[in-house]
Amino acid sequence: MAVTGGMAVADAGAAVTAILLLGVRLRSAAAGTDQLFEAAPFLQDLQGFVAFAPGSSLPPQSPNLPQLGKAPQAPQAVPEPVGFRRLRVENLTFRYPSGRHPVLRNVSMEIGVGQVVALVGENGSGKTTLAKLLSHLYRPQSGRILYDDVDVTAADPDRLRHSIAVLFQDFQRYLLSATDNVGMGRWEKADDRAAVTQATRAAGAHDFLAALPQGYESLLGPEFVGGIDLSGGQ
Repeated sequence: MAVTGGMAVADAGAAVTAILLLGVRLRSAAAGTDQLFEAAPFLQDLQGFVAFAPGSSLPPQSPNLPQLGKAPQAPQAVPEPVGFRRLRVENLTFRYPSGRHPVLRNVSMEIGVGQVVALVGENGSGKTTLAKLLSHLYRPQSGRILYDDVDVTAADPDRLRHSIAVLFQDFQRYLLSATDNVGMGRWEKADDRAAVTQATRAAGAHDFLAALPQGYESLLGPEFVGGIDLSGGQ
């Protein structure tokens, strides 16, 4: 039409541009719909996780939620070991709720105080799962975890985690001050500066945190004016 004079060249150019932009918007809408469908199962996982928690108001066996099995029993009154010298694992077996086969089967090991142990194996062999079991983030289906000779498998995990430090490959740095980042690990002591300093000294982080422009109150993140972006090693 622009060639025959039925439409001005400027109008034709605007129409072509509008059609191209419409195509981009339609592709974006289609991609967003795909992402929505991909994310929907994770929402069910979240609902299932909440339903699995003791005291949840959601039914743990709702037909619309993943079947996670029975909720764990209340923690037993096991005394919290203090200053134990040996960590022992006996016949640990663990299977994820959605899995058909155990990730770990009858695993036994013993670690003495002061030992440094590396778990070596292929991807998917259960190394991280075992670490999470030892950190009391998961509960095994069978087997025992003992501190010296005290079976803590069914003990209150919240109390046991207070004496455990875990650093996974995927860590989280919050866009807060250094003090707040450290305090996240023990929120009930987040305002206790002495406890925060004690933790950083034990982790070997005190010197470089104290040397920051505003010390422990420096904001960790380049998104802020004056914020500090720590290195991967730090």
